[in-house]
Amino acid sequence: MQKLARFKWPILLVVIGIALNIVAVIAMLDVFRGSGTSFLAPGEASVTITKPGDYTLWHETKTLIDGQFMSFPDDLPSGTTIKILKQPEGAAVPLRRGGVSSMESGGTRRVSVGQLTFSSPGQYQVVVTGLTEKHAFYLDEAKFLRMFLRVMVSGLVGMLSLFAGIGSGIYVLVQSSKRAG
Repeated sequence: MQKLARFKWPILLVVIGIALNIVAVIAMLDVFRGSGTSFLAPGEASVTITKPGDYTLWHETKTLIDGQFMSFPDDLPSGTTIKILKQPEGAAVPLRRGGVSSMESGGTRRVSVGQLTFSSPGQYQVVVTGLTEKHAFYLDEAKFLRMFLRVMVSGLVGMLSLFAGIGSGIYVLVQSSKRAG
């Protein structure tokens, strides 16, 4: 038991490292979990925002619409307008155009249209005009930055703890063998 007690700190560091790396993997997988709202356009759609914060509006460029696989260019056709209005007051929520990002999961490809900040939960109306055929959109929390920071911090600290635990375990083992020899 006394021999095992020498390894308590290396074992603790390895366990912490493994736990933090599991947190990093779960955070990375969380970005692909579907927690947003899908809707079809042109026309109006009502979406419920349960948590205020930053959101991304995605245009689905490869997706299934009414049982048919559809593919669209990354850019929306010129003349397309998108308005987001808080209900019932009708206050506009600005759609900020940013850098274009995309993600692909399960055969669906999404390209970001822009970012929004919802200051309060509630019902919002999304009005899309200027499209000649049905397009699918997806509104979801902006998770990338939060996920990136969580993965980087927990992954980096986890790897350092894991390597420190392995290194200190080797050190304790070498020191034990020197004393015995």
